[in-house]
Amino acid sequence: MKFHPYRLLLLSTIGFLLIVVFILCFDYFLGQSRDSVYFYQKWSRLIRFHQRNILYSEEIINIHDFVAALFQSYETNSRIRIDKILLRNGFNSLLNAKLALDRSLPDYRPIDCAYWHYNPQSLPTVTIVIPTEPFEDVLVLSRSLTSILSRTPEIIVKQIIVIVENVSISSLVKRYLSKLRTWTLELQSLNTSEFRNFLPLRVFADFESKIVWHKNIDNCGWSCSVRNIVANATGEVLLFLHSNIEIGYNWLPPLLVPLIEYPNAISIPTLVEVDPYRFESKNPSSSINLWNYGLNIVEKSFNISCEGTSKSFDSEQCRTLPQQIDLVDSPQFAITKRFLMEINLFDTEFVPESNSRIYWDFTMKLIKCRAKVLRIPCSMIHVLMKTIPNEILKVTERNYLAHQFDYQPKCLLKQFSEEVFEDSDQMNSFYISRPFLREYSCPFRLVISPRCDRRISHQFLRRQSGLSQESKEWFPILDINSFKFDNLTNNLYFGELFNVKYTVCLSLGDQIDRFNVTIIEAYCHTKPITESFRLDSKNRLIFEDFCLISDSKFQTIHGFKCLIEDGGKISKRFQWKYSSDHRLIINDHLCLTYNPIKIFHFEICSLENDEQIWDWRKF
Repeated sequence: MKFHPYRLLLLSTIGFLLIVVFILCFDYFLGQSRDSVYFYQKWSRLIRFHQRNILYSEEIINIHDFVAALFQSYETNSRIRIDKILLRNGFNSLLNAKLALDRSLPDYRPIDCAYWHYNPQSLPTVTIVIPTEPFEDVLVLSRSLTSILSRTPEIIVKQIIVIVENVSISSLVKRYLSKLRTWTLELQSLNTSEFRNFLPLRVFADFESKIVWHKNIDNCGWSCSVRNIVANATGEVLLFLHSNIEIGYNWLPPLLVPLIEYPNAISIPTLVEVDPYRFESKNPSSSINLWNYGLNIVEKSFNISCEGTSKSFDSEQCRTLPQQIDLVDSPQFAITKRFLMEINLFDTEFVPESNSRIYWDFTMKLIKCRAKVLRIPCSMIHVLMKTIPNEILKVTERNYLAHQFDYQPKCLLKQFSEEVFEDSDQMNSFYISRPFLREYSCPFRLVISPRCDRRISHQFLRRQSGLSQESKEWFPILDINSFKFDNLTNNLYFGELFNVKYTVCLSLGDQIDRFNVTIIEAYCHTKPITESFRLDSKNRLIFEDFCLISDSKFQTIHGFKCLIEDGGKISKRFQWKYSSDHRLIINDHLCLTYNPIKIFHFEICSLENDEQIWDWRKF
């Protein structure tokens, strides 16, 4: 039988098509496995590349080119497949593998920060503590460590402690750590050749001996992990950071300088979000929330009550209670070791289960123990905002019992400060403390209520929390056009008047009768507002059309309609003096004083009483 050549060609074509179909099917069903091999090969080459070029790669790597190429190459692929890649670790894993470990970062700091210089020898030593997150990615951790090591003065850093938990070890590094024995609370360095070669740290020979790896035998949570190592920290200041951060140059000294002047304070950096898909930093908004992610209680509502705050520095009365906050984030702040140990910041007696992953709200303890919180604009940290993997959500059930406490923080928003750079002789001409002032929350309109949502009151908190209750607060309507200051020549001082220690502003409260109104403590603002106190040339302290006066026994103050005509005799109860040491004096020897217990009252003027210091914010 004669074999026709066209039949041979047809059979060859069919065979070729079958082979192509088989290859496509194999690629479809085993794509994930192939991706794993691809990631491993790329990761191996990446580590070798960075070890050679780690200090010179900023101009080599261009993140924008990689982003464009990444999404162009995957346009025709399955969207489900790329979503699995992106969400496997809470960020874009493909792009993460292509980024330099010491890549350049945009500088969003205030412009004057670049011209400040510090003497590292005059600063306290630091122990940097980095608790790893659940399901930690080793490249993200490597980028964090590389950023810290390459942009931190060696003379300042005493040690870097990386806390590793059993459940948070990724599959990439488990084969290295599985060879190591476990221990409970002992600090031991993982000085193994495998680990040193894995993390690109050997170019920092001076730092290598300072890196300490602490491995928890149990997954006891952020607070428990930190508490285990605090006593063994050798630095004078403890600085707690995330494991998914990148830092810019000259970031550490600005955090330490305020702690010299204020040892009973904590300083927090200004954080910039890094997009988990494009790895681009977002310019931080000028509107900054209370802790700016520093302690993760952004836009919380608080029950304001001053009961029980008199026993300061009493460890039994200064316990830390649980707060239901984001489970995957942890605080980032610097605090002196002495102050941390004195107030026992990381007490965990209220943990219902020893292995519960509970993150704690430290604000209550800091307030009770009279701490000052300082946000530092010149210390900027870029934080990779990971999405939450499904595995992390499993810990929410274990936190349920901890969140059943009747937790009502008291007297918050009264003692928080923001560190603002200004020209000043204080603290080596670099820093001067100014209060953190909350944004003005009234909507813009022609006629506004000047005290909209300002009062520190339960009615305000009910409105903020969405509870329906008819408000009976007195909010007089004030036309902006009708509000006028006296001539500036007749005002010795004007602006928002606040207590420096507690950052509480004076404001009008409920109207008692036709002529009298109460004086209350109120939230301060970051935006200019129409209302303002002014001390005129007649020594009258005026707010709107009310004069502030003391009662007949000089015990407290209230507002009274200013009915005194020019040339009339002014009572001593109306006459105020603002002294050069920032005190409001009445009757020649009594100073207006504020604290959360007695609110507004008068005490004999004393230079040692910082509750008597008042300042003006001019708009």
